[in-house]
Amino acid sequence: MKLALLVLFSLANSLFAIKCRCKGRYGFPANGQNCKGDTCEIEDGFCYKSIYRAQPTETHYENIIKIYGKEYENYGCQKNHIGMIIGEYCNTVSFKADKRVSKCCATEDFCNDKIEIKLRDINTTPKPTENSESFPIYIVIIAIAVAFGAAVISIAIVKVLQCRFKNSKNVKIKEVDQEQTLIPDTPDTLAEMMTESGSGSGLPLLVQRTFSRQITLIQCIGKGKFGEVYKGTWRSDDVAVKIFSSRDEVSWRRETEIYRSNLIRHENILGFIASDNKDTGTVTQLWLVTEYHSLGSLFDVLQNQTVTKEDMFYMALSSTNGLMHLHMEIESMGDKEYRKPAIAHRDIKSRNILVKKDGRTCCIADLGLAVTYDSQTKNVNIPPQGCRVGTKRYMAPELLEDSFNHTNFDCFRQADIYSLALVFWELISRMDDDGFVFHKKHELPYYDSVQSDPPIEEMKHTVCTLNKRPNFSERWKSDFALRKFTDLVSECWHKNSGARLSALRIKKTLLTILETFQNSKTEKKEVNTINSCEKSDHKVNFLFL
Repeated sequence: MKLALLVLFSLANSLFAIKCRCKGRYGFPANGQNCKGDTCEIEDGFCYKSIYRAQPTETHYENIIKIYGKEYENYGCQKNHIGMIIGEYCNTVSFKADKRVSKCCATEDFCNDKIEIKLRDINTTPKPTENSESFPIYIVIIAIAVAFGAAVISIAIVKVLQCRFKNSKNVKIKEVDQEQTLIPDTPDTLAEMMTESGSGSGLPLLVQRTFSRQITLIQCIGKGKFGEVYKGTWRSDDVAVKIFSSRDEVSWRRETEIYRSNLIRHENILGFIASDNKDTGTVTQLWLVTEYHSLGSLFDVLQNQTVTKEDMFYMALSSTNGLMHLHMEIESMGDKEYRKPAIAHRDIKSRNILVKKDGRTCCIADLGLAVTYDSQTKNVNIPPQGCRVGTKRYMAPELLEDSFNHTNFDCFRQADIYSLALVFWELISRMDDDGFVFHKKHELPYYDSVQSDPPIEEMKHTVCTLNKRPNFSERWKSDFALRKFTDLVSECWHKNSGARLSALRIKKTLLTILETFQNSKTEKKEVNTINSCEKSDHKVNFLFL
């Protein structure tokens, strides 16, 4: 039975590459083992974790002082050969369990993060005796030889099959057919798959890995700091594929982690579908698959057209809804325990807000710089990029002055609100108010005060020293709804972060403004109807006269 399991273990690992946590002995970074930082990736291999206790007879290893009795953890990945499978990495002889224990796995990426092992207490460790039973050595040798031979044959067969698949003209079709067998009863549409995915954090992990490999890329639709964005198709549905290079793995992993948060799905947050890595033969691409919106970003829309007053209010309201959902911490009330952490975006701008096909509903995208907060642990999870990140033009004054309190999550929320206010200004400056448009072409905030790619010092002088903000049109003061909207924007970009409104307060104010505007619009329509009827009556009376 053990022999069969070993053969299956070897065969399964030869089919796929696996990623593992990588950490060297004695707390030092690991060398070799295909390590890149704290991770390693290997084909035909497995992940392992081992714990080693230094012994009194050992004083050093490669000039590293070892402290007697101290336990050292070791994580890594190894090629899949029998000596490793049943040797020191994947099995521990019982009488040595006070010195070293180890365990290996190949169930999923970074599975060795989840391995739980511990050393026996020194005082209770049983010692081997001369009378203790020993397993006949020739049986062990025969078992190893048979298992090794079977493993070699299995690996050879798999490698031959892989070569044939690579050389086949129909390799893509074969890959899709093979992968679809892993997903029984796969729904025909993307909407059905997303509806069935459960917790609101994209598709199940197994489906993500097979789904992304069935996508056909059509064209590049954008480029950013961390990669390129492509339009792609899956069956009859359009999708967007953000492709990171392997050197930007930290950003890809961070954005994936945020999108996989429970209960994050919302109408005004870009819909996450899947995340996977894809080997092109020359490089490894890191894919992040999301919903596709043909109108592009709010920046693109404002570049190409003006917006009506009503559409402007709806765009501002839907953007606020998305940010409010991010900022909120949510705990589900159903059968399953799902908790969504509070999330701050940290790079709100018109390029990171997409417009849906109705032309007035927005959703927030690009969560690669986001931070999360758990009220139970009081922990603010800040990514490796640090605190002073984002687009300099949209940075809040406290970030520009470097007076930001990164231990207080409310400070991250307030910085998002400042950036959102600048997006609101972009909206109103491209609003068509009965033929009047404040800016004939779309301009970015502070376009008249700083250069196209301003350094932080220039933005700090403009925003903090001069306390300057983008201008409003005098015409807007005569319109009740627009005056209330500009007052709202002014409160949101206040220099004092504590004086800025919360996303919830902004939403309530926008709903009031929108209701007032729609009521005045209805009243105006009724007045026009009455006037039209009166003119018709005058014409009739004139004819009778």
